[in-house]
Amino acid sequence: LVGSGDFSKDEAFNILVLGTDKRTGSGNDGYGDAGSVGHADTTILLHVSKDRTNATALSIPRDLIVDIPDCPTKLEDGTEKVIPGLQGARFNRSLGEGSRDPGCTMRTVEEVTGIKPDHFMMA
Repeated sequence: LVGSGDFSKDEAFNILVLGTDKRTGSGNDGYGDAGSVGHADTTILLHVSKDRTNATALSIPRDLIVDIPDCPTKLEDGTEKVIPGLQGARFNRSLGEGSRDPGCTMRTVEEVTGIKPDHFMMA
């Protein structure tokens, strides 16, 4: 399981903010992968302190070369598929490609940084 179910007021937490390169709307048919959620284009790992007085943001470059771990993913029909990981791949491939979902990106961030994201938001 990736992420946690809720926030606790007495604990620090980490949020992965994912900005994707998904293209929607008129005139964008030639960009991106059709039907994809997009790739991890702008990614920020945000750590909020236990006392909520400060936050630290870490930007993860989309072209950073990383190892993307195997990723169990629930498909639209309810079945689960393990998407094979990649060695020496650009970070942005951790989302969208091969049905990789935000959980795959969260796993990749944990693998690369040692920091487990508790939640994510996607724009």
